[in-house]
Amino acid sequence: MNEIINNTTAVRRKVGRPRVTGPTKEVILREGILLYLEYGFDNTTVEMMARKCNCAKGQITNYFKAKDDILLELLKLAADDQFDIIRSAAKRDDGLLVYCLEIAVELFIGEKHENARSLYANAFSRRSMLSWLKELSCEKAKTLLGGIVNGVADDYVVAEFLAAGMVFGAIMQSCDETLPITKKISGCLNGIMAVYGIDEGRRIAVIDEVLTYDLEAIGTAVMDAVYAKAKLQ
Repeated sequence: MNEIINNTTAVRRKVGRPRVTGPTKEVILREGILLYLEYGFDNTTVEMMARKCNCAKGQITNYFKAKDDILLELLKLAADDQFDIIRSAAKRDDGLLVYCLEIAVELFIGEKHENARSLYANAFSRRSMLSWLKELSCEKAKTLLGGIVNGVADDYVVAEFLAAGMVFGAIMQSCDETLPITKKISGCLNGIMAVYGIDEGRRIAVIDEVLTYDLEAIGTAVMDAVYAKAKLQ
């Protein structure tokens, strides 16, 4: 009998307590992104993520030190799909048209989806995002606008810095009777194209063409793509 007891005790000591496992980085990223899309960046807390992932806060911060880190992953996740959808929607293979159409869609999404406005606003205003956004926007501008711009566009960093400021201001300003969405889009695009040295006649023509597109349908396609990709994480 003593031998049996001793053997049982030895087995218990060897086995010990079961190892506690937590959610993977991919699960945390997926749930964090879905919470951002549902509640907005500002209204989502690490505690909410932990509850959603059924884990402790520390297990979230083991992978993502701050909420910004998950937002940056969301931006990277969405960037290619957003651009591909908008480029496919463009009826002409024209870099300036695609550049302006993407900005118009972002402004429309921000106006129609308050949580998306929160995500865009935080992306444009947080230092942790600026380096990546600057690199992305400059490369995109060079690809789409190279060879057709003048003046300050010789320095794409400066031009995109000014463009980002205009987009951020437009996103933060809600539309009303005095500022319909078409007026906001037109003003923002006109200012950005002026920075790039686009002549007035072409600016007007591009803005008029952009406003013929179904921005709501394109914006919905972008949001649907982001949701779908987030759920696959």
